[in-house]
Amino acid sequence: LPLGPGGKISAVYKVRTSTPTTHLVFDVTGYFLADTTQTLYNPVTPARILDTRINLGLTGRFLTGVPRTLTVWGHGNVPVNARAVTGNLAVTLQTASGYVGLTPDPDPNPATSTINFPVGDNRANGVTARLNATGQLSAVYKTKNGGQSTDLVFDVTGYYMDSASGGLLFYPLNPGRIMDTRAGMVLSGLSGPFTGSKDDSLNNRTLDTASHQGIPLTGLSITGNLAVVSATKAGYVAIKKTLGEVPETSSINFPVGDVRSNGVTVPLNTSGDLVLHYHTSGGGTVQVILDIAGYFAP
Repeated sequence: LPLGPGGKISAVYKVRTSTPTTHLVFDVTGYFLADTTQTLYNPVTPARILDTRINLGLTGRFLTGVPRTLTVWGHGNVPVNARAVTGNLAVTLQTASGYVGLTPDPDPNPATSTINFPVGDNRANGVTARLNATGQLSAVYKTKNGGQSTDLVFDVTGYYMDSASGGLLFYPLNPGRIMDTRAGMVLSGLSGPFTGSKDDSLNNRTLDTASHQGIPLTGLSITGNLAVVSATKAGYVAIKKTLGEVPETSSINFPVGDVRSNGVTVPLNTSGDLVLHYHTSGGGTVQVILDIAGYFAP
């Protein structure tokens, strides 16, 4: 997120009636300075490095209150000496509501949460997470009662490394809407809902981001908020760089009929495009919205 004068951000709670209230919680995971000599960003083709359902990265499910450590260096095109990663953390098949906290080193009681969830929902959250000195990331599943378990999935979309050259700088923008497929809301040339398919080679749609909402032709990666509305079938939306790419990752998971959003940091192809695919068991439609908060460029 870009900061305003005095290093501030503002928030507003919008509802259809005037009486409700809400509490907000905000956890900081990093910051950017106007300095080209420090840690720079490198996008990668999204890659799955953790999936406990198939014993990828770690073997077996996460148990309540037991932190586990995942080696990130050398996986998903993340090199040795990377300082932090961006990606997407998802929970599935959880036996109790709770949260997962990501920390550089094992911590059974983290001060912050990375993703919160109820029972029986496949839920994801975009993350920027610092690695420890040996390139590892730890996670812990927290619930009110012990004896619970969950599967975790983590997809990497990029990394930060100390380098004076070869990486990308971050350019914050005033958040702006670049895509909205709902009727009367057509932006960037994509009109009408996405149609679901269990074949990742079908029903892919290309979104041109270059020269829209302040993103220049030199932009190689974007940050923003991806939202889905009016899904008629549960599934996920995957963001990839090209039409021919078969994604092994997801950007947002959702049930039927829920308005849901997720922060994303995703790479662009050399034309400034990204490709979106709605994966379901077959059929179904969903409206998709994408808001841009910044971009990475040389």
